[in-house]
Amino acid sequence: MKPTLVTTLCFLLFSFTIYFPLPFTHANKFIVKDIFGNPVVPSGSYYIWPDYLINGGELRLGETENSTCPFTVLQDYSNLGPGLPVKFTPQNQTSSDDPITLMLPIDITFENKPDCAESSKWLVVEEENEYPAPWVTIDGTNKNVYDGWFQIVGFKKTGYLIFFCHKLLSPTRGVCIYLSRRNDENGMRLVYEMDGDALGAVFVNVDDAARARRSSVLKKDHAFTLPMI
Repeated sequence: MKPTLVTTLCFLLFSFTIYFPLPFTHANKFIVKDIFGNPVVPSGSYYIWPDYLINGGELRLGETENSTCPFTVLQDYSNLGPGLPVKFTPQNQTSSDDPITLMLPIDITFENKPDCAESSKWLVVEEENEYPAPWVTIDGTNKNVYDGWFQIVGFKKTGYLIFFCHKLLSPTRGVCIYLSRRNDENGMRLVYEMDGDALGAVFVNVDDAARARRSSVLKKDHAFTLPMI
């Protein structure tokens, strides 16, 4: 075999080796990651913490109105505790090893539930004359439940917003609005409305919570700006 042909074949082999992974590199931009840069996966458990300069603390359940069961998803005003861990489950994805991606329709579920609740799956509900905006609860409240899904959207370089997409208003695409926060006597409710104080979030794997508390990753010098959706 002539040297020029050998050189050409080697060059082509090298080219295919270098350029074949590029589609996977591009797809990596759409993977949701925790604060240490690891992909968020359905098999993992995560804390939802406020993003940097966002006021408030971690997420928990609490009693609101006349309920005797802690159905309502609340954000603490302080950041003293880690909150309750959640799992992100794709609605149309079977493998627990595939990372969660931006805009993917997902269910969000607390890892544990109160005995008085039917499940710990997040729902968006409304009840006339009870609260001025639809809000996030877990299953069992007997309120009017919105049919839809959650999805995660990135903003800037610091974190994410969590959207809820209401299927009834648009069955094919949904009407998607980021979760905001409204003050409540027991904490900040997560609500589904356009004009609110958006819940800027980062995700922390439960196994990394202690390291995250100590880490310089959670810097306080980032400004919060809403994304253009």
